[in-house]
Amino acid sequence: MTAASCVGIEWLGLCNYDPAAPTSNHFTLGNAVTALAFTLAVQNFLKPIYVFRLAIRHITIKRLYSMVFAGAFSCVIAALVPRMPFLHNLPIGYAIVWELLATFLFLMAYGAVAISAAVPIKVSAKRVPRFAQAAAQLISEANDSDHLELLKDLQKSLPTLIKLATFVDLKHGEERTAFFEFIHRRRLEQASYAHSLLRIIADAPFCRTLVDKAPWVVSRMLRDLGGERLYSRSAEIFVRQLAQQALLSDEGTMDRELTFHGFGTAPILSDSLFRNQFIVQKYSTLHGFIPTEKITVRVIERFNSATVRTFKTLIEHRQTDHSYSAMGAKSFYESAFMGLHAIQGADNYDFRHVMAVRRSATNAISLANKLLAATPDDAYELLYVDDLRDKHKYDILGVLVEIVFDGLQAISNKFRGPNDPFWLMAHDVMSMAFDPIRQQPDGMTPFQQRLAILIIDGLKDNMNGWYPSISRVVLSTVGPYEQNAQQPNATAYKILKDAAYLEFKKLPELAKEHPEKLGHYLPDNIDYDAMANTLAHTYFGGSIALTKLTSLNIDPVNITDKALRRRLTDDEKERAEAQLK
Repeated sequence: MTAASCVGIEWLGLCNYDPAAPTSNHFTLGNAVTALAFTLAVQNFLKPIYVFRLAIRHITIKRLYSMVFAGAFSCVIAALVPRMPFLHNLPIGYAIVWELLATFLFLMAYGAVAISAAVPIKVSAKRVPRFAQAAAQLISEANDSDHLELLKDLQKSLPTLIKLATFVDLKHGEERTAFFEFIHRRRLEQASYAHSLLRIIADAPFCRTLVDKAPWVVSRMLRDLGGERLYSRSAEIFVRQLAQQALLSDEGTMDRELTFHGFGTAPILSDSLFRNQFIVQKYSTLHGFIPTEKITVRVIERFNSATVRTFKTLIEHRQTDHSYSAMGAKSFYESAFMGLHAIQGADNYDFRHVMAVRRSATNAISLANKLLAATPDDAYELLYVDDLRDKHKYDILGVLVEIVFDGLQAISNKFRGPNDPFWLMAHDVMSMAFDPIRQQPDGMTPFQQRLAILIIDGLKDNMNGWYPSISRVVLSTVGPYEQNAQQPNATAYKILKDAAYLEFKKLPELAKEHPEKLGHYLPDNIDYDAMANTLAHTYFGGSIALTKLTSLNIDPVNITDKALRRRLTDDEKERAEAQLK
């Protein structure tokens, strides 16, 4: 009699088991043992990033092992049930059922591992607590390779984290009622975890790894933030840390972007950090404390590049009244200029350092002129200072003026004149700011006026015996009062020279009240004769130019006088727009 199909389903097998023709098994016991070997290798195979992704998907190592063991057990059952006739009237009595179950369990286990390796996490709001905890552990324990893998998850999840964190920002510093916390308890928990994670990923070594080894991914992530206009205070720390590590890293992509070949042709990291208008304005990427001991020549060069990009972005988008985004440049250069006196006192010094500092100041002048050229007529007058009590006017132009003046002050106390390492810097700065050669109309631009105010104010302090001795720089670069000049009219250079020599006419009082300090305010190539009240400038060839202060008849100069104001000429606008391209 022909054996009937079990339960009427032919593919389940025959109800009567025939030892001479047993039902074929697709999984053998050897297969089950092989599957169990997976549990021994998986711990070494799974990277921390894979464990992280599995955990976010609620698949722990324990659950993974359980599925493999259950699959192996199903293989064993599949091998045994053909020899159990009493089960053949039920579907569970046939090997194919258990083999299908084993296949499903193995696919679940191996598929989970494969997905964790290939598919980054895009976190949802409800998974943020688990995501934040697992990511924090991964950052603290994993290596650079896993950090780079985590970046893929962060890139997908960062918008969600920022959107959640803004809920904490909105209520930051406000008193929250118990009722508010109750009805928003779940959202507050998610926002709190997102806020904490955004601060954790601002870890300096983690950010250094990202900008050094995955700059293109970082750039795309920042472009996405700018495109979606996503901002939170907690994310600000992370973005600033990325910028700071890009500036500090000598081996990073930003350093290679300074050249005019290779990465210099596509400065994607520099542009995403310092040329994206939203990132620059909202995240203020120039901010961030860099210790003086970490400020090297290459750091200054990279910061110069970042400063130019940032200020050009602010100027192009007419963000000239809000200086907060630019104040980070002033803070950095204050630190960078602090150690310049050591170069002046050294027999051997790095000339690249001198040139990098010079570019810091000359770039600021070029940016100031670019700003003036881009300022519409109705806003141009607002850039002037109307009252000396408001000399520190912290708009964008004020920041640029302060950078230039801080540079001059930093080299002034030990400035020797033409023999000084920073002579070229001082000469270029004063010539660019107050051009003594080109034909110009009467008066001063807002930049010239505000820089002149600070210089004259510094000279007044010097004549009272205070420091820094900016007079050393001014005397060397402005020169004797009666020297020949190609400009017959009252240009900015002549206005500054008149105002400066009005202060130098107080030298007899300084010599009388502080004779021991008199030499502190004169560079090496200039002498003052108190008896004759004469300044003597000695040139390289040995010739001497005398300025008899008593005989100078200079009208009082009011630098804030509106009659001394002027606009840029067309030639000056063209030069300004062509600079720093």
